[in-house]
Amino acid sequence: MEDKTDIRFTCAYLAFLNTFDLEIDKDINWDAAVEKLKAKSIDQHLKDFETAGKFLLSEGIRQQYFRLRIDGFSISLPHLDEDCSINSKIEVDTFLTIYREFGIGTLLFNVHLENCTVDGLIFLIRCFQDRFKVHVDGPDFIRLDSNNIFIGNILVEYRDKISAAFGSEQETPHIFKSRCVEIRGLSSSEIQDPQSLLDRFPRQMYGLLTADEGWRFVPEDVATERTNMKWRTRDFFCAVPWSLCVLLIDLAGGDAHRKYIESQNLLCNKFGYPIEEYFTFKPRIAGLNHGPLLNLEIASVQYYMLDRVLSKVAESKSKSIRGFLAQREELIKALSKLAQVKIQEVGILGQNIGRTMGLANRIEEVTQRLEEIERTLIIKYNQRINYLMLILTVFGIIFAIFSASDSIKQFFRLVYSLLRGLL
Repeated sequence: MEDKTDIRFTCAYLAFLNTFDLEIDKDINWDAAVEKLKAKSIDQHLKDFETAGKFLLSEGIRQQYFRLRIDGFSISLPHLDEDCSINSKIEVDTFLTIYREFGIGTLLFNVHLENCTVDGLIFLIRCFQDRFKVHVDGPDFIRLDSNNIFIGNILVEYRDKISAAFGSEQETPHIFKSRCVEIRGLSSSEIQDPQSLLDRFPRQMYGLLTADEGWRFVPEDVATERTNMKWRTRDFFCAVPWSLCVLLIDLAGGDAHRKYIESQNLLCNKFGYPIEEYFTFKPRIAGLNHGPLLNLEIASVQYYMLDRVLSKVAESKSKSIRGFLAQREELIKALSKLAQVKIQEVGILGQNIGRTMGLANRIEEVTQRLEEIERTLIIKYNQRINYLMLILTVFGIIFAIFSASDSIKQFFRLVYSLLRGLL
């Protein structure tokens, strides 16, 4: 096992998903969204996303969103080691996806790298986690006080400009972050199977999955355990989810993949059909092929929906029944919207991603909070009824004693009507 040496990849991609509030008009469509954002230099074709989405997702899920490509930015890393061939200037492709029914948007930052190492990829991930400042050259619609900033600063600028274009107010400033790492090729041609890569280099794969720069010092059993939940349906690729990251090993240039494409061609030709575009397209976006990125995006939207409503409920200190009812209604609405996404439709990979992300625990937390509110409502309602019955009893006695007085009668009727209004 060679699990303490760095390894080099001929091609790798990193995709950083940033999920945030984006309330827009429910009637807006793709063309209208482009018009609203045209001042921001938007409107480029998204053929790869369309190809993957049509093949991997149901129509019901695809109707939940529309996707746009917007002007990206570049980052400069002037202090790279001499043996690190990552370009000192890295272009970042940027995509906006709008889930209008849920009031949520995602910004995807995608990076393509060649001839890179585990340490280089982890360092770059750390830059996107705002561990280090980088030199940023942004599009014209982004205004920065300084070019030497954290990437999080330009992310906030993107979000605010997009929100302003739609007239959307940021109710929850929090941005939920997840990522996909894709290894597309290895410098060592002797490794043809993703499982061999995981077996020979568990610490390196663990480092990429967790962005742990100290991967050399991680116990082997820990590294193996973290990468143990694998999803694969072909010999040449494997997806490994963990927490907020999915690692995709896609050895598309290997012998197994070439034989697979030949087999697909022969099968289609046998029945007089051309091979489907999905089997031959080569997306330059991390995790788009085979579905990890699309699954991760759906899971991130679900998690953000739950996180958003829980934070609102936690911040609320309502003492009235009306306030508790409003909280209960918001939780029910969140669970209802969650059901519309239907993560089970996107298969076992989506379920694995949701499991490692802790999505089920988050749903359980919302459900428990809903039950707590219902119990509190019952207690408050019973307390209110008992209190009002006591008051009515007292006033009934007073009314009986002073029944001869018309003014007392009128006073009691007024108090009685007011108390009934409180119920």
